[in-house]
Amino acid sequence: MAQHTRQARQLIFLGGLAIVAAAANAADENRTLDEIVVTATKRAENIQDVPVSVSVETGQNLVDRGQSQLADYAAYIPGFNVSNGGSPGLSAVTLRGISSVTATSAVGTYLDDTPVGASSAWANANYTMLDLLPYDLDRLEVLRGPQGTLYGAGAMGGLIKYVMKSPSTTEYTGVIGVEGFSIDGAGSLGYGVSGRFTAPLIRNVLGVSLSVFDKHTPGWMTNLGTNQTHTNVAGQSGGRVALNWTPSENLTIKLAALHSVVDSRDVALRQYTTSVPAPNAGTALLVVPQSPLPDGTENVAFLSPYKQTLNYYSSTIDWNVNAFDVISATSWSSQRSFQGLDQTQQLGSIFGALGGTGPGLADFYSTFGLDKLTQEFRLVSPQGKTVDWLVGLFYTHETSTNSQYGLGFNLD
Repeated sequence: MAQHTRQARQLIFLGGLAIVAAAANAADENRTLDEIVVTATKRAENIQDVPVSVSVETGQNLVDRGQSQLADYAAYIPGFNVSNGGSPGLSAVTLRGISSVTATSAVGTYLDDTPVGASSAWANANYTMLDLLPYDLDRLEVLRGPQGTLYGAGAMGGLIKYVMKSPSTTEYTGVIGVEGFSIDGAGSLGYGVSGRFTAPLIRNVLGVSLSVFDKHTPGWMTNLGTNQTHTNVAGQSGGRVALNWTPSENLTIKLAALHSVVDSRDVALRQYTTSVPAPNAGTALLVVPQSPLPDGTENVAFLSPYKQTLNYYSSTIDWNVNAFDVISATSWSSQRSFQGLDQTQQLGSIFGALGGTGPGLADFYSTFGLDKLTQEFRLVSPQGKTVDWLVGLFYTHETSTNSQYGLGFNLD
């Protein structure tokens, strides 16, 4: 099977309500070009001064274009390719020609200052990438690799960095967004709703924000094997709470908690009857898919659901001491992924050799789990000197689970 290449036309209606109470200072009427600040080198810098290859997309641009998953984001970022497994959150990423589909993940993922996902392939981290909706996203940074010791294991090809919005300590802001869209062949309309509210609990000292988001994508696949229609319905939802505390001029503490769920009833995979060796391939093992089913259809006994749940908690402390920054970045995350897959074509024909009465049907399930604790300490030199430097320590403790099982049935 392969990713479905069916082109779906979308008509998107965006609506929203925003209420902003600005700070007391009068706004500057002079219009200037916005400065793009990134944290690719783990310090805030103008993108023009960063000595690495980095691309940036703002969360607002992604929302305006109706994009909601990694496969959408990649269309606007050079050298960033995503092989979609038929559902949000089920993707393999390639940066600079180095793919995440290796023994260990070659493309890392960061959420603000800390990594997300396993450092090995045991929890299938190389194909279950973090896939966040953009509604509470300040910007997406894509760093082309290799990234070296700044980002450590799993970043040989590069890094995907989600930088979330920080609560304001000076402004009250409320934003509500509503989105509606249609997809050719779908059984219903799709929709998305989001809301974000931020408030200064103590002006210039303590700010808090709360955001929630939900998106429903209707299905357009037909399963000829069970006569089910619109099977690949997908949902993305979640929420985030963040706290920004500045008890003194030289100390900032940021706390955040994120809950994200991807739930697809059936992944959209293109099915082929068989494959044959490619002609003139020499000694290379190449195969050519044969006799694809009609566009938007599959013929399986069992659907292929996919569900991914992430709970993430982080704390970042930035203490400025005599122009030096002492930074502590801590996170704990729990991620669970479940996938079902019809394996009748691969396994059903051998049931007789395994003691069965003959060929049959096979349903296969995989559950991947990861509990991850990370801690990083950094000491950063003042900027603008002849030599800029950064030293630090990093610790991670990960517990991974990988459970796979199958069910066999007679043809009747």
